[in-house]
Amino acid sequence: MTTAAMVCGVLPLLLASGPGEISRTHIGIVITAGMLIGTLFTLFMVPALYALMSRETTPGPAATTESQHRPREIELSN
Repeated sequence: MTTAAMVCGVLPLLLASGPGEISRTHIGIVITAGMLIGTLFTLFMVPALYALMSRETTPGPAATTESQHRPREIELSN
C-alpha cells in the first residue's frame, strides 16, 4: 500500500509539462522505478534467499535427539 501511494504521488512528476518537464520526468522515473524494484525485491528475493539460507544441513555431533526434547516423567512415591 505504501508503494502504491508513493507511485500515485509521483504521477504528477511523470506527467509533467512546461518548464522543467525533462528534469521532473526523470526524477519521477527514478522514484517510480526505485519503489517498484525495491518492492519486488522485498516481496520475492528476500523470502527466497531466506528459504535457501535456512535449509537444514546434515546434523553434526551437537545435534539434539528427540529424547532430549521430551519432558522427564516424575515418579511420585507414596
